[in-house]
Amino acid sequence: MDDTNEQSTGSGSRDYPVWFVLLLVLLWLGGFGVMLLFGFFAFITLPGQFWPHGLWNLLVTVAEGWVLFHAVRHYFRGNRPLSVPLLWAAVAAIAVPLVASGGCALMADSIRIAG
Repeated sequence: MDDTNEQSTGSGSRDYPVWFVLLLVLLWLGGFGVMLLFGFFAFITLPGQFWPHGLWNLLVTVAEGWVLFHAVRHYFRGNRPLSVPLLWAAVAAIAVPLVASGGCALMADSIRIAG
């Protein structure tokens, strides 16, 4: 009887399926790679004459770190449904790089595809 009371209190631990954990790890690694890439370019371009590019890269690096922090935090708390950590991991791996590349294309000396 004590076992049922302990399980019903909800200590915040949840066992996610293995396929879900593997998907999250792949998305986190993709987001972490984007964060390292933009961080490296921020480190290179901030001191030079292209400091607006460096500032944009630094902003993307900070945003990616913030999103990755939330993705990992929701996973390790374990009290959320599967969709919440998946959403944050997808934002880290897909949405932030798309916004980052769009911002890089807005710079004056970038390659224009149309127009």
